[in-house]
This record gives sequence, C-alpha cells and structure tokens, in this order.
Amino acid sequence: MVIIAFVIGYIISWLLVVVCRVPANQRGLVMTGINGANTVFIGMPLNVALFGNVSIPYLLVYYIVNTIVIWTFGVWVIAAYDPTTKNKVSIDWKHFLPAPLWGFIVAIPFLIWMPNAATQLPTFVTTTLTDVGALVTPLSLIYIGIMLKDFGIQSVRFSKNLNVAILGRFVLSPIIMFTLIYAGAHGLHVNMASMFSKTLIIQAATPSFAVLPILADQYHSDVKFATSMVVATSCLFVIVVPIIMGILSL
Repeated sequence: MVIIAFVIGYIISWLLVVVCRVPANQRGLVMTGINGANTVFIGMPLNVALFGNVSIPYLLVYYIVNTIVIWTFGVWVIAAYDPTTKNKVSIDWKHFLPAPLWGFIVAIPFLIWMPNAATQLPTFVTTTLTDVGALVTPLSLIYIGIMLKDFGIQSVRFSKNLNVAILGRFVLSPIIMFTLIYAGAHGLHVNMASMFSKTLIIQAATPSFAVLPILADQYHSDVKFATSMVVATSCLFVIVVPIIMGILSL
C-alpha cells in the first residue's frame, strides 16, 4: 500500500508541475519534495509522541519504503532536470542502511529468540539502552532548530511553485494514503490496525526530507527553492499535524 501511494503521488505531482508550469530547475524538487518525507528527525519522534513506542514497527514500514524511493527514483527525478546533463544519477548505497535501520536489524534476533529481553538482560544494559533511546526526541528537536537557523526562516519566499509543493506535501500526500487505506478496508476488505493506518497518514504529512537542498546543489537545480521548501514544511507541519489528528479522531 505504501509503494502504491508513492507511485500515485509521483504521477499526480508530475501532472501538477506540468499544469502549473513549474520551471525545469524546480520540477524534480517539487515532485520529490511532495513525496519524500523526513521520517527520521521529525517523523519518528512525532510518531512516538502521538502513539507511543508501540507504533515504531508500523513507522518502519513507511520509513524503509520512503528511504528506498528517495535514494533511487527520487534522486533520478531530480537529476533528470539537470540543465548541464553532465551528472549521472549516483546511488550511494550507504543511504539504504542508515543508523535507524541498523538498529532495527540488530533488534530482530532479540525479537525472535529473546522476546522478553527487557527482563532477561542485565539491568545496566536495559537501562542504558532505554536512556539512549529516550534521547531521540530531544536530539531531533535540537537538530530541527539548528537546521532552521542555518537555512534561515526569513529567506523563505512563498511563491506559487512553493505553495504547490506545500499543498502537495500536506494535502495531496495524506489524502492519497487515506484513500488507499479506505479503499482497502471497504473495497478489498483488508483489515489494518488503527494505529498502523494512523501512522501511515501522519507520516505522509511530515515535512520534506532535509537533504533536498544538497541534492538540488548536486544536480544544478534551484537550491534556494529547495531550502525554502524544507524550511516552510518544517515550520508548517506543527499546524498541519493537529488538524489531521483532529480529522482522524472524528
């Protein structure tokens, strides 16, 4: 379902950039910015704050697909609009196994062979790991603050194309996910846990991924526009998420 949501999202975002006549040096950024989410530094602590640690396995489903799509098709889309046409798409395989995913891989053996590890391991081990895990949210908030300070909130200019990207990220993306979940539940009779569906919808409305300006610079796109997109979505998500949560609670 997550993969289908990304496929539909890229198709609709391509139609948007064509209909709205987005300049070539911004088209790839808009398409990838609409569909690529910041699931680590914002999505993960947000999900834990809203639904607790039990929602992390559901979040990892979205996170893995999001990571793969960004560093394959997303990078290719941005590079396709490189005006110099000199840079070929280079895939850095280390992006497919970032630290959060390594943590998940290391945890799998414990989940299988030691399901009660929290009580079976020595106290100093569980206490240390618990305290380290508790640092995720505050460190993420510090990172977001540093990122916004470096990018500069005052540099954001809400142009037509930026508004298209913002609406695509906060309106189009969650609507696609909600529609697929609703269609699966009522049309295909696919039963999905309530927390799973809420997690997917919330993650579909998180800000655009933070490295977008870096990719814009690498493939000669509009770096200022990419920066504005990241900053704007990172600021506005604090308004959007409560609205979505209110709708989901109806």
